[in-house]
Amino acid sequence: MVVNAAMILIGGIIIYFLIYYYRVKKIDRDVMKCDPLRATPAKVYMDGVEYFPTNKFVLYGFQFKSIAGLAPVVGAITAGLLWGWLPALIWILVGNIFIGWVQDYFSCMISVRNEGKSFGPLSYELIGPRTRNILMIFLVFYLILIMAAFASLAAGMLKASTNSIIPTATVLVSGVVVGLLIYKLKMNPFVGTAAGIVLIIAGIFVGASYPVAIPSVDFWLVALLVLCLVAGLTPIWSFTQPTIYMFFYVVFFGLIALVASIIIGNPAYVRPDYTDFFAGLTGSAAMPLWPLLFVTIACGSVSGWHSLVSSSATSKQIENENDVAPVTAGAMLAEGVLALLALSIIATLTADETKGLSAAQIFTKGASSLLLGSTTAQAYVGLIFIALALAVMMLVVRLGRLTINEIGGEKISLLNNKYIASILFLAVTFILASPTLGGTWIYIWVLFGGSNQLMAGLSLMIITLWLIDTKKGWMISGIPGVFMIITTIAALGFASYQSLTKGFSSAPIAPGNIAAGIIGVILIIAALIMCVDIYRAFQRRRLGEVDRAKALQTKEFQNG
Repeated sequence: MVVNAAMILIGGIIIYFLIYYYRVKKIDRDVMKCDPLRATPAKVYMDGVEYFPTNKFVLYGFQFKSIAGLAPVVGAITAGLLWGWLPALIWILVGNIFIGWVQDYFSCMISVRNEGKSFGPLSYELIGPRTRNILMIFLVFYLILIMAAFASLAAGMLKASTNSIIPTATVLVSGVVVGLLIYKLKMNPFVGTAAGIVLIIAGIFVGASYPVAIPSVDFWLVALLVLCLVAGLTPIWSFTQPTIYMFFYVVFFGLIALVASIIIGNPAYVRPDYTDFFAGLTGSAAMPLWPLLFVTIACGSVSGWHSLVSSSATSKQIENENDVAPVTAGAMLAEGVLALLALSIIATLTADETKGLSAAQIFTKGASSLLLGSTTAQAYVGLIFIALALAVMMLVVRLGRLTINEIGGEKISLLNNKYIASILFLAVTFILASPTLGGTWIYIWVLFGGSNQLMAGLSLMIITLWLIDTKKGWMISGIPGVFMIITTIAALGFASYQSLTKGFSSAPIAPGNIAAGIIGVILIIAALIMCVDIYRAFQRRRLGEVDRAKALQTKEFQNG
């Protein structure tokens, strides 16, 4: 049987639409009892910095581009290379249908119902103080792995895609301009957005004609980290949010164009549907399908990063509760389409066409050819790839800095300094991501994926405890949470062992691999401690020692 890309894409899109309209909306209406008249934290605590009501279309763009990073693209392509397209396809669909949107939606809605609290304070209330403290430590190293994985890929793309430098700079400028137009000059959001899009289009055409070549990955790595430092220290409305919002249009229009090209061209899947349970890439050990498939494809199925964005940023911008489902679940399912698109790119290229190419190079080659392969198309595809990385990185450094500040508290005054916390965070990122220091990309990626999916498992368990306390059905999050925790601890163990072995056995010793392996071990220990605390929290509820339902129902934000 011949499998065509159009069949997979159209089928996936139909499934996602059905899930949204018949499952997500039912949960929103019948379980969470969404109330558009309930005051949200964005309105009650509006400060113009973290809390501010945002138009749902703008917020959807922010959410989608905040969660849709490189993981669905690089992960789907890497999984297709390793194990074949069929296991990757099954996990993308199953993950989105049963886990991904569940985590994103409940993470945001529970935060909205609890004064905009993130999972740090919520874990303190639902589980205990030790869990909250361990979670903060876990988050720092987890966020560093996200930064390292994305920064190394983005820096490599900036070196290789010389036509994408000017377009990238143009998006950054357009973000500042759009932010000023919408928030300071009170311009209609649609007019301000249109102005930003025109500026970006001009930048793409200019970049296609005037490439900028700086052949040093470390140079671009430092440039990206400095840019993220600025994003992490400035008010979110002035640079980060509008820039991520403009990155959304870069990715959205590219996604539409690529999907249309695949549907019209309808190329056949030519790669093997399944290769081997134990597969490997050049320079890496054999990589078993379980548990590694489930962490190689992260954001395209489910991602712990989404829970952080939804509970720490998006929940503070929700204008009314009707916006939660389309903004969060809608964005997650749209990211599932992005993962299917990336999978179609690798599945329609032969082994000879991808021989010796990285996942990033495969994406740019396949996507550019779908868009007719012109210099302008190459500049645009490179920009899409950079946008997928940079939008997430701009938020990660902010969350990393805030988490370090929270860990420092009053005991370590230096960690309370936002500049020192940010620079420390980025310095460790550089050690992991720099090719000069010898980090092996595939192990860093698996460590990132493992920590990311472990964060998803922990988030799902926090959601489960809240659902139990409020007398709502908990199995929707509890069963996926247990599966994710078991799978990802196994994946972290594998990647940590491989990183440490390769780091110490290489000549010279590779500090990047050693640092990655040590971080992996720390994450495993932290996760096991939190799992013990979560189990005890469940036991207390089972034995009737904790009955927070009445308290939570009366405390629930604005009392419904």
